[in-house]
Amino acid sequence: MVKIEELKLDDGDDGFVTESDSSSVSDPSEADLADDRSSADSEDEELKRSLQMYRAEDETIADRIYALRDIIRPTTRESICQRWNSIWDKSTSTGRTLGNVAWVITTSIILVGLPMALSIEAESMLVSHEKEMERQRQGQNTLTTGTTPIGDANQPPPAFS
Repeated sequence: MVKIEELKLDDGDDGFVTESDSSSVSDPSEADLADDRSSADSEDEELKRSLQMYRAEDETIADRIYALRDIIRPTTRESICQRWNSIWDKSTSTGRTLGNVAWVITTSIILVGLPMALSIEAESMLVSHEKEMERQRQGQNTLTTGTTPIGDANQPPPAFS
């Protein structure tokens, strides 16, 4: 089990060489080391200020998830990114290909199928119209053949007189 402890920095003597101490150092390499220590002090001060300004309520879920990236080693993260990019590229190219195929099919249906469907519908309407005309002729023939005219052909029937 991991135990987490918060380390507190005290403002007292931290064992670093200050700028006044670095002036008394005669070795140039020690002077460079002292400058590095003073820059570390300024970084510590900056860290203290940022920790004082930090509020856990202001941290978002995205910030927390982004911070979890340090758990995974950089080489593993790189291989995961490469795999993800490979899968993304393949799925994108597959999607484009399927989109192009769908476009060709729908365009073909519109250009060939629609006029064909309209002509089939027009042909069926023409056939049904011809059948209706044939039924009307048959109905007239049965009406005219079943009655015999009485009197003159120019004379109207008795119901109209």
